[in-house]
Amino acid sequence: MKETLKEKRIRFMLIGFFVLITVSAFFIRQEKVQLEWHAPRAAVLHESIDEQDHAIVALYEYKEKQHVLGIYEMDRTNQYKFNAITVLSLDKSPDELRPDKKGMGVWVLAGDKWSYYTKQLELKKKALKAENVVNDKEPFVFDQNNSAIILKSGQSIALSEKEHPIEVHALSADSSLLLIVTDEGIKIAANN
Repeated sequence: MKETLKEKRIRFMLIGFFVLITVSAFFIRQEKVQLEWHAPRAAVLHESIDEQDHAIVALYEYKEKQHVLGIYEMDRTNQYKFNAITVLSLDKSPDELRPDKKGMGVWVLAGDKWSYYTKQLELKKKALKAENVVNDKEPFVFDQNNSAIILKSGQSIALSEKEHPIEVHALSADSSLLLIVTDEGIKIAANN
């Protein structure tokens, strides 16, 4: 049986329609996946003094559709391995993490509300006072042409072209060891 011109047009219109629906669904799904990205966050609760003294770090990451806050010990003698002390699932993504002045816990800002968690990630009812919070972020400038972070000290740290820095924290008291939070994840930079 021979296909008429009208039937041929209808067939091509239907094929085009289904291709358009498939492509549209793909792009809508991609947008939805991109909207679920949450920036990683960090706060250094204890800076390492020497190789035997381990830094203590609070890290937030979005993993497996969960908001995860963890307290980790960074072992300088074992290739900067992070060992989990405790981990907690949060209701939503924090906007900021800040250590308290005594290094005994972490302040978490989510929306317009600050919450205080101990090193064991126990929520404590504690009023936020500016004198109790430390800004542990290192000031930096990002050179997009060279994909490098330039610190106040003049030190330059290269990143891959697709990475963009969010925060830089000193992991050691002499700032020779840095924790770099990028949109791709967490990195360690050692200045030996």
